[in-house]
Amino acid sequence: MVPPNQTKTVRLAVDANDVDLMFFIFVKIGILPNALHRTQEAVCGIMVIKILGLTGAQLYRTALFLSFLGIAFGLGVWQRTGTKADQDIRRATQTLGFVVLLTMFAALMGWWIAGMALSAITILLLVISLRLAMD
Repeated sequence: MVPPNQTKTVRLAVDANDVDLMFFIFVKIGILPNALHRTQEAVCGIMVIKILGLTGAQLYRTALFLSFLGIAFGLGVWQRTGTKADQDIRRATQTLGFVVLLTMFAALMGWWIAGMALSAITILLLVISLRLAMD
């Protein structure tokens, strides 16, 4: 039992027997209502992946690094191979790549409001880029 306005950390021990659907361990937490709050329920889980013996943190950092590197490399190649005729497309694509990098950085830092705003900007830039490419 947790008194009102207090917190409690819950740690559950899991093992290979808890894996469901080949890759997931699901946890469902229910919070009973009190005078100030209604019943709350949360479902979260752990994704179990075995890739080259890497831990989840190592896999996450590797994927993040490769994403940053791939976007930076792609923007550099685009800059070198583009012609002067498609200057608008080049600028839109470079801006799109830069905003995606900023969005990834904001998400990495936990700045969710900035990440959501940058995601909206990314979608708008994607629409603009596609429109320019079709002309």
